[in-house]
Amino acid sequence: MVIDNRQYEAYLGTFYALMCGIAAYYCEFDPRIKSKCQFVISALWLGFVLAVSLMEAWVKFRAPLLKKYVAVDVGRHVFSALNLVESVFCLTLWVIGRDEVRKIPFVITSLMLLLQVLVVTPALNDRAKHLIVTTATTDVALRKEYGAYCDELRAELGGRKIPAAHWHIVYVAFEIIKSGLLGSVLLNM
Repeated sequence: MVIDNRQYEAYLGTFYALMCGIAAYYCEFDPRIKSKCQFVISALWLGFVLAVSLMEAWVKFRAPLLKKYVAVDVGRHVFSALNLVESVFCLTLWVIGRDEVRKIPFVITSLMLLLQVLVVTPALNDRAKHLIVTTATTDVALRKEYGAYCDELRAELGGRKIPAAHWHIVYVAFEIIKSGLLGSVLLNM
């Protein structure tokens, strides 16, 4: 039986949306905490990017017992969840600071996140699905145990070609730049 991970991602998104919504609500009624909320949410966002993109992903692929297709599938789910949480943080910061003049680093970070969510992550997800489906055709044990899951991934691909490998470099570059920009935002608060 294949577990629908979108349900878990929805729970995760709902949790962070509620937490950020509460913060935004209190900022409306107590402007003294507005800058503190902005700082905490920005710091959390930076922490997520550093922990997931610049540590977890790198470490995961160096685990000698973890098969590549498993690491890729885990990464696919982790990065989709990361993009969701980042989007919640970004939207919350826009709501909290809507009356202020936007700082250039935050605007650039927001645009980069938008590009990641709409273009880069979907391309990397398709690459991951192709790798899993291709591995399933040669790995009998994988095909036997997770055949339905692999068929579902194949159907999601719908015959699309494998996106270019350069999307990994684009994603890493975006994460490094976003980290610097978020750091800049934090230092200027």
